[in-house]
Amino acid sequence: MTRSMLTAIVAIVALGVAAVGLAWAGAVRRRRANRSRASAAQAERQHAVQVAEALCALQRVHARSVALFDALPDAVMAFDQDGAIESLNHAAAVIFRCAAAKTLGCQADDLVPDLLARVREMTNGAPADAVERRAVDARRLDGEVFPLEFTCRAAPRDGGCLYVLVLRDLSAQQGAERLKHTFVAVVSHELRTPLTSIRGALALLADGSTGVLPVDAQAMVVMAARNCERLVDLVSDILDLDRMRTGQLVIEPEVLDLIALLRETLRATLGFARLYKVRLLMPAQQGPVWVRVDPRRMAQVMGNLLSNAIKFSPEGGDVSVRLQVGAGACAVCVVDQGPGIPVAFRARVFERFAQADATNTRARGGSGLGLSITRALVERMDGHIDFECPDTGGSIFRVALPIAQVPARSPDFSATGMHDLIV
Repeated sequence: MTRSMLTAIVAIVALGVAAVGLAWAGAVRRRRANRSRASAAQAERQHAVQVAEALCALQRVHARSVALFDALPDAVMAFDQDGAIESLNHAAAVIFRCAAAKTLGCQADDLVPDLLARVREMTNGAPADAVERRAVDARRLDGEVFPLEFTCRAAPRDGGCLYVLVLRDLSAQQGAERLKHTFVAVVSHELRTPLTSIRGALALLADGSTGVLPVDAQAMVVMAARNCERLVDLVSDILDLDRMRTGQLVIEPEVLDLIALLRETLRATLGFARLYKVRLLMPAQQGPVWVRVDPRRMAQVMGNLLSNAIKFSPEGGDVSVRLQVGAGACAVCVVDQGPGIPVAFRARVFERFAQADATNTRARGGSGLGLSITRALVERMDGHIDFECPDTGGSIFRVALPIAQVPARSPDFSATGMHDLIV
């Protein structure tokens, strides 16, 4: 074999080896490409599965949120910054007598006139946790106008704001209030006349005007007189409370001598103090003290304070009325020697129907309305009432009033006090 032939053979073998290498490399590249395509396809399939699962989860969350939204007992409505309604739950749809779906995109002002302007004014600059209630006239889909109360929250979002309102239909409540007002007025007026007659008759029996009664009978008459007083006071308190609620309580102020009024009130309360064997005291005063008050209502204020002080004082105890006069103002203090007011109850003393100890209060009488009415009356006469409980016991209720100008013609004044000892 010649050298040229050997060279040719070597070249052919080299070419073959190169061809085999190229073929093997191509096969490797193809396998890798196939694996990449398979991985990519698998990744796409996995991504599609994940997207589908996330979409299903979102749909479940949305369905649950819609179900919860519609199941809320409170009526809820939401609309955007332009007043277009975006959500209305089932309770709200019932209030407006419409299908929730039909309201979407409608204007909130169509249901509640000027609602958008109202909520903008309510939420502009208000703290996030502020809760303000507004009562307005709303309109049902059938055209009926009804009273509505709502609270509002503003939720900022991209490009605007979402207003969320909680609504309450006041129709039933106002109807019940009217029914209660009618019932209270009828019952109270029907009770007042016979109770007044009974009270007068019992008072005559109790003070011996009709003759001396046996001891047992006297005790029964005194007990009946106390219970009758409780009923009369309760009826009067209910009527006053109703007048305050409806704005029919009339205050007719006039300039008068406060000391003279206090004397008259103490005299009128002496019989009640005797029933509880309590002594009334008022130190002698120098000179008249002129105030501008409604004499009947001021006497009612003092009567309520004296009545409470007497009922909660021990037998043989003292109830004192003290007058403090300062620059431009004066204060009447009613001081008793009772057990005082429990610390836990002091914040609720002037609330309606508030009673520190229901059992103890029933034993002494009282509805829990007197102090609430007293505060309202004092404030309507431009005064202020507060109280304190000294560490030594008892309580002091203080009524502060502005001093009025001395009238052009004033009656003569005699410096006397009021001292009544019950033995």
